[in-house]
Amino acid sequence: LFVVTCRDANAALVFDPNVRVNGDAEAGPRATLNNTTGMVVPNWTTTAGNVSVVQYSSDPSMIPGVPRFTDPGPSTRGVNFFAGGQDGHPAGTFISSGDQILDISNAASLIDTGMIPFTLSGYLGGYFDQRDNATFTAFFDNGATMLGSSFIGPVTLADRMGVTGLFPRSANGL
Repeated sequence: LFVVTCRDANAALVFDPNVRVNGDAEAGPRATLNNTTGMVVPNWTTTAGNVSVVQYSSDPSMIPGVPRFTDPGPSTRGVNFFAGGQDGHPAGTFISSGDQILDISNAASLIDTGMIPFTLSGYLGGYFDQRDNATFTAFFDNGATMLGSSFIGPVTLADRMGVTGLFPRSANGL
């Protein structure tokens, strides 16, 4: 679950306080863990590797790599989560990334004051004893120039204490 919200009443009148689309991975098809190649995740563009949507496991015997509904994560989670995977090249890389461009230009005059606060938050994690991890970065630009950025993560193996799960992270800024 990834969320970018506006914490200012004036800006909230201009756009929905939660501006991302499909940040909870609930829209579109789900992949099986072993079949993520070429998956299309609605409202996201894969920019590296394989980004997919996988369903949490309800099986008490852990399916390798798939968090269970009982593992750490959002208390109000849906049935899916975002996952990355190998890019399919023989040498194989496990770096996956996806983009979503959000147009909030209707709030430009408010944003230009530099006083519109935001919160970037999400649940990030990994699997068991693997060193996998995730970060989430929001880039702010005016269509031509990068104005700033904010990020959350990673949640490392040490942060997770070797446990499979998704853990909350957040950052605030203007």
